[in-house]
Amino acid sequence: MNSLEIQKMEQANHAEIHLLRAGGFMHAYNRSAFHFSRHFFEYEVHCKYVKKINAEMLYLGFPNSSLPQIQTMAQQKKMNFTKVDDNHFVITGFLVYSDYDLWKREKFKAHAEKSAVEDSVPSEQKNSGLEPPALPNQKPSHSCDIKPAQMMFATKEFYECTRYIVGRTSEISRSLRVSIVERIRNACLDLYHHLDLCQHGLETFDKEFSKKQFIQISEILRLLMDLKQISKEQWFYISDKLLTVKKTLRLQSGDSRVAGDAAQESSSPLAPG
Repeated sequence: MNSLEIQKMEQANHAEIHLLRAGGFMHAYNRSAFHFSRHFFEYEVHCKYVKKINAEMLYLGFPNSSLPQIQTMAQQKKMNFTKVDDNHFVITGFLVYSDYDLWKREKFKAHAEKSAVEDSVPSEQKNSGLEPPALPNQKPSHSCDIKPAQMMFATKEFYECTRYIVGRTSEISRSLRVSIVERIRNACLDLYHHLDLCQHGLETFDKEFSKKQFIQISEILRLLMDLKQISKEQWFYISDKLLTVKKTLRLQSGDSRVAGDAAQESSSPLAPG
């Protein structure tokens, strides 16, 4: 589907999420991206000027390997997930939010501010390899040397972690799903998306971002165990797998708690007496 066809489709779209395959990724544009962000995951939204249609388009993307999970989530939310062809999928039957125009303005404004910062960097500084000041929500470019085979293994292992966490959290008390469960799922999906992009050479591995995501995931898992939403055995299992990924990515540190500390930590003040 070319850019003009996508533009026309999205202009007529009010209650559909169109997912379009392009290479190794699925993309959602304009209103589809808006609805996807509201009902699934808030992936980073990009802005691109398309010369052929003389317009800027907003879009987000995620790996093809995440599509089955999106389908499962849609079905769990009682939405309709339809396959148009191998490269086009449509989700319908969801609550339609009315703040698309506001969302669009905010995304365009953020893109304009980012571009202004980049344009303000002197050419000699760009040529020197120095980075421009980071925007408030921009990931710093901290990286480390991870071999392709290690990145591939870590991505595969973390995908298994993500699948396990999503499966287990679907059984959690409804009162916790909107807050805690969505946070851990988003953290897992964001980190998996980053690792998958690194695996395909589309991003540089961001060590600091990855550390923060691991810490958040570990904190929430610990809280869920203390609230008896997951068992200690489940916590041991997933913590051990997460530790394997961290070691592969050279992220192991004292920042987060791992399964080996469970015996000493079982008396958490959050645990029911």
